[in-house]
Amino acid sequence: MKSFDIQYLRGDPVTEISPAPANSCTWVETLGNIQRHFDPSAPNINFHFVVDQTGVTVYAQWVAEAEGMDKSTFAVIQLPAIMNTMRELACLYPTPDRLVFFVVDYDGKILIGGVLPDPSRDPHDTEFMDDIEIFYDDL
Repeated sequence: MKSFDIQYLRGDPVTEISPAPANSCTWVETLGNIQRHFDPSAPNINFHFVVDQTGVTVYAQWVAEAEGMDKSTFAVIQLPAIMNTMRELACLYPTPDRLVFFVVDYDGKILIGGVLPDPSRDPHDTEFMDDIEIFYDDL
C-alpha cells in the first residue's frame, strides 16, 4: 500500500495539448488499428490511452499461452504483439511516452508485465528490444 499514491479526479487538463499536427491519428483510429492485430474472440484484451501528470501512456493487455515454454521463448513470441502495437502508435497524437503492457493467460492471470519507453519509434529498428523493462514476471 505504501507504493500507491492516492489522487483525486481532476476537473482541468493536466497540461495544455496543442492542436494535432497534420497526418496524426486520434486514439479512436489508433485503437481500431491496434485491435486488428489481436483475436477479437480472445478474452482479456484491452488498450487504454492516458494523459496525466506522469506523461502520455498507452496501457495494453493481451492473452497468450505460456504452458511448457521457457521465459526466453515466451518473450520472443510476444515481440510481434509489441511491434504491431508500436507500428500503430506511430501517428498517435499526443505522442506516447511509454507503452505499459501485460500479457495474461486465458484466465486473466498476469504472466508478464513490462514497459517500453518511446513506443512510437520504428519497430523495425530492433534496438527497442534493449529498452523493454520487465517489471513483473510469473513464468
